[in-house]
Amino acid sequence: MKVHQFQARVGDVNASALIIFMQNSLWVWMGAEGRLDALAMAMPSRFESTPIGTALVGEISDPTSKSIAQRLAKKTGCQCFVSCNFDSSDPLIAAAMEKKVLEEILKDGSVATSLAALRV
Repeated sequence: MKVHQFQARVGDVNASALIIFMQNSLWVWMGAEGRLDALAMAMPSRFESTPIGTALVGEISDPTSKSIAQRLAKKTGCQCFVSCNFDSSDPLIAAAMEKKVLEEILKDGSVATSLAALRV
């Protein structure tokens, strides 16, 4: 298991992210405050091009965490748990942080190697 944290300025928001690399899965938390309002999970499927996803905690009417989990699962090939905790007033913040999270996931060579090994 490996833990990686980072902060980024997105628009006028100081955002934080925590990525936990586990065997066969990733846990991603992102937000401006230390809260867990939503949690979703997605995993690749042999039968669908879009990964299967579901909300585990929080409002089902807000698909942000689930959508991010599905996109990360598709790009990494891993099961992804995602908690996105930004005010919904600006959806561009979540999109910008998703991009930064993916960059951080792929930046570390050992992570890329681990992800490749997990897909075998």
